[in-house]
Amino acid sequence: MKLVFKSVLEKIHYIKPILIVDQKLSENNLLKWQVFQNNVSEVFAEGYLQLLPHFHQSNIAEVNNFLENLFLNNDLDFNNVILTKPFFNIIKMTSLPHIEFIYCAETILFEILRTHFTNHLPKIHDEKIRVNALASLDNLPENTNIHCLKIKIQPNFSKQFFFNLNKLLTNNKNLIIRLDGNRQFKLSQLNQFLEELSNVVGRENIARIEYIEEALSSPDEYIEIFKKFNIPQALDESVLAFNNLQYKQSISSLVLKPSVLSISKCFDLIKNKNHQNLKFVISSTYEPAQTLLSHFYLTQLTSKTFHGLGTLDFLPKDYTNIPSPFFLIF
Repeated sequence: MKLVFKSVLEKIHYIKPILIVDQKLSENNLLKWQVFQNNVSEVFAEGYLQLLPHFHQSNIAEVNNFLENLFLNNDLDFNNVILTKPFFNIIKMTSLPHIEFIYCAETILFEILRTHFTNHLPKIHDEKIRVNALASLDNLPENTNIHCLKIKIQPNFSKQFFFNLNKLLTNNKNLIIRLDGNRQFKLSQLNQFLEELSNVVGRENIARIEYIEEALSSPDEYIEIFKKFNIPQALDESVLAFNNLQYKQSISSLVLKPSVLSISKCFDLIKNKNHQNLKFVISSTYEPAQTLLSHFYLTQLTSKTFHGLGTLDFLPKDYTNIPSPFFLIF
């Protein structure tokens, strides 16, 4: 099948600035894309693409140029779709491009599959997608009706945070906590953080921390924390290094970002037999709701957990309508 690719750039202004590697981003470029069958004016599929400055290595103009050439020079074969292969085996290349180019192309191909070739996609068994809410050290709610809260932590912390967290846990007996350290801690700093946290909130509440997401630059170092506090870790940046790690017993979860790994790689990791005892948390990077459809389908292959898909509040309303049948529960 030959498809014609067309696109236009749009400017998106975030409802509130997003923090990307210590830099605030208040606006960004979106690529609004459409594909058409040859000599047919009706839109075959459409959607949005976005990459984040200071986070992704490519920019949206480079992606647009790649996609124009990709669709111009390739026929699409939907007869042997394999979701774990690059481009879902719809396009075959002897030399693969940058992973972010693959992700953007796969976002388009996935939307084509969703709208025209649904038999190739995972079956939807739960339209309700559970999502963790987001908070930071200096922006912690006192009471909440949510079930899972992910808190960004850093080595330079105020002790007031521990008291605020203790109050939050005391007032919300069923709340699950996730801590995300973004590789900012040294082992001694993380140990001190957890020592002081434990002294304030107590061992019972410490047990309500589901995991700490990659606080150390070396995941194998974390084994000391695991032995002392019995808090598992989740891999994010080092997710592809899991099989090479020495101390896998400290790892409970893998955080999968399709825009970093590609959609097909996420399918591959979830289906890998070496990962059977792990939880998978599907995580977004501030994409519009329609772009998250591949993420929603990935959740259908995971055990029931809370996913990192709660970033739509940062986007204008026009980009937040979640296509049926999915909806988010915090």
